[in-house]
Amino acid sequence: MQGHGAPDVALTSGHVREGGLTLVTRVTMSSNFNGVRGQFVSPENDWQPDDFPAYASDVYLAEDGGERKWRDISLPFTISAAMAQRLAKIELERARRQMTVRLSGKLSAWAATVGDVVTLSYARWGFAAKPFEVHGVSLDLTASGDGALLLPELVLRETSPLVYDWSASEEQIYAAAPRTALPNAYDIPAPGAPQVTEDLYITRDGGGLKVLAKISWEAAPSGFVAAYQLQGKLAGAADWIDYGRTDSTTLEIRDIAPGDWAFRVKAISVLGVSSPWQEIQAEILGLTAPPAQLENVTLQTAGGLAILKWTRSADPDVRVGGNIVIRHSKEATATWADSYSMDRVSGGEAIAVVPLKPGTYLMRAEDSGGRAGPETRVSTKGAQVLAFSTLDFLQADPGFVGPKSGLQVTGANLTLATATTNGVTQVTAMDGEYAFAAGLDLGAVKRVRLRSEIGVAALALNDRIDARTALMDTWADFDGSAGAEIDVLFEIRETDDDPAASPNWGPWGRLDNHEIEARAVEARAHLMTKDASYTPIVSQLRLYADEVA
Repeated sequence: MQGHGAPDVALTSGHVREGGLTLVTRVTMSSNFNGVRGQFVSPENDWQPDDFPAYASDVYLAEDGGERKWRDISLPFTISAAMAQRLAKIELERARRQMTVRLSGKLSAWAATVGDVVTLSYARWGFAAKPFEVHGVSLDLTASGDGALLLPELVLRETSPLVYDWSASEEQIYAAAPRTALPNAYDIPAPGAPQVTEDLYITRDGGGLKVLAKISWEAAPSGFVAAYQLQGKLAGAADWIDYGRTDSTTLEIRDIAPGDWAFRVKAISVLGVSSPWQEIQAEILGLTAPPAQLENVTLQTAGGLAILKWTRSADPDVRVGGNIVIRHSKEATATWADSYSMDRVSGGEAIAVVPLKPGTYLMRAEDSGGRAGPETRVSTKGAQVLAFSTLDFLQADPGFVGPKSGLQVTGANLTLATATTNGVTQVTAMDGEYAFAAGLDLGAVKRVRLRSEIGVAALALNDRIDARTALMDTWADFDGSAGAEIDVLFEIRETDDDPAASPNWGPWGRLDNHEIEARAVEARAHLMTKDASYTPIVSQLRLYADEVA
């Protein structure tokens, strides 16, 4: 410490009698000043008293509200103007260390004498080896048992190691010996950056879905914080929306609009002092977010039926107004585009019963806006307790010679009819029908099981390999059919009459697996697409009539 040696005594609470510390944080207004002026003995003025250059601080002037307050001193033994000005600065800096401690000490505090620099550690006030100058020592006569004790009473005034340094600024002098390590009620640190999660909720009586944004943040590291204030605005908006104050570190915003948002949060102290804002950019997807993947999908078989079960969808917009879509492929591994529809049940369901067919069942959730989630697959051999043998069958592939509407045969495949205009190939109709060239005559009314067998894939009409400029590992397949929404619907009608005469046919109805009692059956298939750029490719189209072996 310039001007003093190292601290002479390190005082702690162990040197203090119970209740023996009193703190005064400021001097009175009448005793305070922010500039020093006065006289010294000037050799250039025939050794007569003369004014030395005054020393004043603009920093302390601001602390005192802009009012200049001078202290006049006399330096009769100083003959240098520069030395007088240095002494004026020391006088000012010592006076601006305004904390005064009165310490009623134990005998161990006798080690401190007037003029010493001591350190005081007292956690309650935030003092950690804080330097003080001993301004006064007095004796206190205290009764003790049958006798008396003479104990010291110390008057300590805070100081700093840099009060004697001419070049040290006010900030540096403060930093060398902070007033206290306790947090400042007027300097509130910012909370952590806000984090945004979103959810959906169902309004009263399940009448609709709304978007809920949950904003959370880390607490500001200050014991003076009483509340937090949250604001947000959509991208492009001029004004911030105030969502109020909370004493928690989370706040929910209900019925928020999807879009790109900015959110900001600040801490507010018990004195009403605010911290800086902490801001984050976030996208609220809301009802535009696709549903989550179905979980815990299982398949059980019983009596020719496949019983599919899953955990009820976690997405409210699936449970309300959405669906669970089920498709099937005869292949052990298949994509959504290479399968055909089996069923569509309410999004609030957790079970579906469909015909049992060997291959793969594909399932996914679809929300109320038609957005589909990821697929879940489950495979089965289609085994049953009863053994069946094929009685008769119809086979359309590979020639597909039956009547067609809106369809064409390409090689050994059946597709929707297409046309090319300006180099762009598209289907000419979104739905085409194929009728088997002949029906199935069982010779007499019999009880049989009918089952369809469909081999289907999807073709992107304008994404062929010869249009690729480079081979990419990320291709799903050469035809780029991922995302295609194609379907094949197999239908039959039956009669108990002789089909060669004038039979009375029943209505057309969908067939996957079906047990009937009939004499004859006719069959047809519908090929469908939801996008004119894609067509289903049917490589296998058959109908089997089985009887119990």
